[in-house]
Amino acid sequence: MKSLKHVSERGIVLKKHKLPNQNVSLTVFTEFSGKIYLFAYGVRTITSKRLSHLETGNYLSISYKNEDGRLYLSETELIYGYSKVKDNPTRLEKMYTALLFLQKILPENEPEVDVFNVTLEYFKELNNKDVRVNQEEDFIGTCLIRLGYIDESTQTQQNFDVYEFVRQLINLKLR
Repeated sequence: MKSLKHVSERGIVLKKHKLPNQNVSLTVFTEFSGKIYLFAYGVRTITSKRLSHLETGNYLSISYKNEDGRLYLSETELIYGYSKVKDNPTRLEKMYTALLFLQKILPENEPEVDVFNVTLEYFKELNNKDVRVNQEEDFIGTCLIRLGYIDESTQTQQNFDVYEFVRQLINLKLR
């Protein structure tokens, strides 16, 4: 039995994976559904208007449908592409580190509105302001607090290494 439910919300493309036949699998961090996996059919064709929207790191308005437990992308609208980040190698590296971190640490289909808003603010800072020395560590630490992995007192400890904590937590070296 098919269950069709259309959903519209905003999200950030965490990861894009090319599939055969001009199709793409996407991991998107959405405002109200959390991390979701979407299938986008026919988006790699030359005439697809969605192709440029689906770049990793883009902030989108998306519409998708749930059919037999799978999510299929219907429509996209680019909200923000973070062009200044993508033109600067240092900023781009920080964005990709954040995207990789979120891809690995976020639970699937669990709303994380606070982390979503912190991520948007971090990307806005990366795009519009000078890169601060501890900016990346502050972002990761704030996300860990909001997700309940650490408390604020842990983050402020002098010997606390956020990168080592993440490496042990998800077996991933960010730096």
